[in-house]
Amino acid sequence: FDISQCGICKSPLQDPVEMPCEHICCMPCANGWFQDQNVCPVCTKEVGGDFKVKISEKCSHALEIYNSFRNRCKSFFMELVSVYCFGEQLPNPDLVRKFIGYVIRDEKRTEDFTPFGGQRIDVTPVIRSYILQQLLVVKGREKEVYKHLEEYLHGARGLAEQREHLIEVCVLCVQCMEDVETVKLLKAKKGGENTQIFLASKELERTLRTIHVHQNSVNVDCLRDIAGIRAALDVLSTYLGEDFVKNFKCLKDLPKCLETAKDLCSNSNRFVLQLFLLKQLVRHDPNGFNAVKERCKRNELKWIMPPQSEEQDKTPDIFLVHHENYHTVREAVGKAILTSNIDDLNVVIQDLQAQPPARSCYVLLALFREITTRFALTNKEDRSPDGVS
Repeated sequence: FDISQCGICKSPLQDPVEMPCEHICCMPCANGWFQDQNVCPVCTKEVGGDFKVKISEKCSHALEIYNSFRNRCKSFFMELVSVYCFGEQLPNPDLVRKFIGYVIRDEKRTEDFTPFGGQRIDVTPVIRSYILQQLLVVKGREKEVYKHLEEYLHGARGLAEQREHLIEVCVLCVQCMEDVETVKLLKAKKGGENTQIFLASKELERTLRTIHVHQNSVNVDCLRDIAGIRAALDVLSTYLGEDFVKNFKCLKDLPKCLETAKDLCSNSNRFVLQLFLLKQLVRHDPNGFNAVKERCKRNELKWIMPPQSEEQDKTPDIFLVHHENYHTVREAVGKAILTSNIDDLNVVIQDLQAQPPARSCYVLLALFREITTRFALTNKEDRSPDGVS
């Protein structure tokens, strides 16, 4: 049987279900298919009246071995690329072009990149992002890399059928570019915290000058601006925590960096950059959103909180009568929404000194509060949290 992909959705297998004909599909796909079908979705053979949709232990074991082998192949491939393609010598132009083809998932140019027959492109972005990061840090090849990426972006722009693929590649590029910039800023910290802040400020100043030029366009310069802003704001957020007052006095470039960030955020639409900075502040602060909100009442930081937060403050929370447990859950829900991560929320819920039904009640009340408060905002554009993610 083919353990590489689901016979229905063609995605990597999860919770494999084996049919009598030995074809395999995912449990969710099988549940949907066999609601009104009694034949195999691959070969259309009847599965029989006694067939039940259940996870196959045999296939699960085979899938575990297969995935383990694939992971080892990925590690070997990345090690091979690192040593022989990005070693002492620069990769030649043909190899750079080949690697870019892999990054943008050009299957015609990368069919021999994998030992897994018929699949060509690795379905996960692990290797693709690794290769792109390696290309971006090779001095002497940056312009060439950006040129190939620009060619792809230019060709895919305006093509409806390429939209999802274009978005995926853009996100991958921004993440890799951001990682490269973050590494540079982290290395700069070795020269002192003020050196790091100085470089972050310079990056924000650069993007402030170019943001209007690249706005509403899809090109490499735009992606570089986004990545640079994200990396710089993330660094800035680490200096706006509990030690902000001390940092503001001791780090001479912090006030300038903060002012540049303010100017940059005022030029963005729908408070996207403010929300990103706020998200980073919450992520770095162990005391949660309320602590960040309180700190942002300082004159230097007031601009970080979007205007809709003031409207939320005017709406009394009648559920506070449920005391500490509800307040704890509400704080965790707010943080989960801001950070797009529910891991901490799950931990908070599990640690509550309350019975399971009460825990569920606190979560529902907190979610109800969040939704109803958001829809009470006068600015309809601020009702949707999509700008936070």
